[in-house]
Amino acid sequence: MKNRVVSGVIIFIGFMLSPASWWNDAFVNIPLSYLISTLISYFFPVHFSFLFVAAYWFTNVLGLWLMHFGGSNLSGDVKKSTISQIFTIILYSALIFLLAKYNLVKPILGSQ
Repeated sequence: MKNRVVSGVIIFIGFMLSPASWWNDAFVNIPLSYLISTLISYFFPVHFSFLFVAAYWFTNVLGLWLMHFGGSNLSGDVKKSTISQIFTIILYSALIFLLAKYNLVKPILGSQ
């Protein structure tokens, strides 16, 4: 029972980070990617736009991996077409890139 609860929590966290739903990017992945890229750009001289997109992709891949890892002990799985997931990632990546390129989002710390 405990293993099923832990697996369920891991799947939930993975779902929140993954591209399995359209709304989580706006409320979870993009703000989290912004915070990650802001912190990294403060300590390392890497271009903010690159970090923002890389952090966004990282959160999506981490979410998919967590769902797979948590679901390996359970019998059900979250179904969504691979093409739809790829399209969603590309669309949001383009949006993040444009927001950073036109200085609509900037790091809180640092001068980049």
